[in-house]
Amino acid sequence: MAMALPEEGGATVGAPPLSPPGTVVVDDTSKVIPWAYMRKGEWFIFSKEDCENLEACRNVMPVVVDQGRLEVSVHERTVSAVFWKEGPYPVIRTEWLFESSGGKVYPFPEDEATEINRYWSSLPRDTAHSFSLPVEDHLTSHEIKLGPSKSPTEQKISDLFLKCSHTRTRRCKAIHHGYHRWTSPPSSSSPPSPSSATSRRRDVTHVVFVVHGIGETYCKKRQADGTIVDYCYAMRHSTNSILNSHFPTVDSGIEYLPVDWSDVLGDMV
Repeated sequence: MAMALPEEGGATVGAPPLSPPGTVVVDDTSKVIPWAYMRKGEWFIFSKEDCENLEACRNVMPVVVDQGRLEVSVHERTVSAVFWKEGPYPVIRTEWLFESSGGKVYPFPEDEATEINRYWSSLPRDTAHSFSLPVEDHLTSHEIKLGPSKSPTEQKISDLFLKCSHTRTRRCKAIHHGYHRWTSPPSSSSPPSPSSATSRRRDVTHVVFVVHGIGETYCKKRQADGTIVDYCYAMRHSTNSILNSHFPTVDSGIEYLPVDWSDVLGDMV
């Protein structure tokens, strides 16, 4: 099916390069505390704007995120879809992120991050600090070096890094204090997601309702990623990739919403 894309106009804004492990990164964007959620075993970081809104929440009202598609209960630490049946999925707030050798980012559990912060806050700012794993500090701007820890506090933090569940099961590229990819373009190999930390906000000018055929029940039973919701994620991901690569200055976009009529019929029976 041919798809008409909006016309291009405006100015292109370039993204700054990433810094190598062990360096200090100081900018207003990286000062935002990251929030993430897990869907089907994959962790996804919310956008910078969504994380700011979640930080400003007082655990009372649900927070609408992902340009209106998802709703987060900060008190319960869960997220659910607004326009279709999906969730709730677990949500986590953490200043500490584990980056694997393959480039995937995994948030530290909140209890582990809290314990690390307890020691991290006592580190003096007027000296460099050494840790057994490469660390990038995007929040407090400490000078970090890779090597044997010199003080008891540094050694305790290194031990906490090594005891992390992600470190025990994956090869570590870097430990991040804060999130380092707010302005980086999304990877073409990243899994389709309803929420992306680097997704550009566009005004929706086209809405596509995606309706499945009679095989949806079969797909639900036989294919783990074959639901109509997953197909919408994939189409949204592909469309955004095309817009970013071929129409980088376009302000309008296309929204895909799943219509799972098998659920509706089931409710009517």
